This record gives sequence, C-alpha cells and structure tokens, in this order.
Amino acid sequence: MGIRMIVRQLGLARETVRRFYCASSVDELLGAPRAGRPTMLDRFAVYLHERFNDGYTSAAALYE
Repeated sequence: MGIRMIVRQLGLARETVRRFYCASSVDELLGAPRAGRPTMLDRFAVYLHERFNDGYTSAAALYE
C-alpha cells in the first residue's frame, strides 16, 4: 500500500505517514529527543520529576 492511500485512509499528515513508512525499526522512530527551544518548564523539570515519582501524578497538584 502506498503512502497516499495510507494518508487517505488514516487521515494523517503525509510527513507523519512517510516517517513511519520509511522507519526500519521502533528505535529509529523514538530516536533522540528533539532539539529545540527551551520550554517554560525546563527550570522546574527536576522538581516535577521528583514530585511525580513521589506519587503526585495530578497536573493540578503539581501546578500547586
């Protein structure tokens, strides 16, 4: 089945389908994290990970 047919049937973007279609393994899809602009949460990442690991999984609780 071609990329165009998959795009039509699934309603996904062509580039998304192409990326999955051409990948040779799951590791290739997961790959390295995207490099990009820093987010507003970057400076709180360590704290948020600690709280999440302590069992606070609610976004509202983490926000407080």
